[in-house]
Amino acid sequence: MYFNFIKINIILLLCIVLSACLSNALVIGQLKSDIKQVGVDSNVDMPDVLHYKNLSANKVDAKRVSNNSNDLKSLATGVAVQAVSKAFELLINGTPQSMIKDYLEENNIQVDMLLHDQFLKQLQFDKDSSEWQFVNNNADAVFRLSIKKYGLQQTNAHSLYLKPVLEIEIQLVDNENKVLWRDKEIISHRYEHTPEHRLDEYMKNPEYLQDAFSESAFYAVSNVMKRIN
Repeated sequence: MYFNFIKINIILLLCIVLSACLSNALVIGQLKSDIKQVGVDSNVDMPDVLHYKNLSANKVDAKRVSNNSNDLKSLATGVAVQAVSKAFELLINGTPQSMIKDYLEENNIQVDMLLHDQFLKQLQFDKDSSEWQFVNNNADAVFRLSIKKYGLQQTNAHSLYLKPVLEIEIQLVDNENKVLWRDKEIISHRYEHTPEHRLDEYMKNPEYLQDAFSESAFYAVSNVMKRIN
């Protein structure tokens, strides 16, 4: 009896998901025939806090920091003062969110623009969107992008390797600010196609962070585009 109950609930859930996908496709299909000119808003909303989760790297307490003062002094040898201060900040706070965010800014890695450019590229090259004319002003409707979550998370509780995390939402809004269509996508730390590196590797190689968020933006947009078509 209980097993049958579970099967029924699974079937109902699948029906709901399938219905949502079909509804999404029908709506966007109708919009393609009704809307002639579209734009993509260059302003992408982002959260203030970068997501970071590393279960194997617990916070370092103040006692441990003081006990390791000699190690810090030896670490400072031959290292720039700025790098030492960042290392000390990491030891005290135990969370590198601010460091990663600063590192992104220092290396001009703009996650919001990576998503924007990727979406615009895929939308313009999508054969099913060829009937749309892309304009910067006075569009019939505008796509608005937002990032709900972005950052790094370890692949599993026992791993030192971190993968990018990206959660996005895309809306199509008309001139009266009415939402005509929306979709969401999540690229989690378990997504197999995105790159993975240790935190120290990310912090030494800005191109690793660039690639991580570029790849996650690519797959997030690609998955949305599949549902649009």
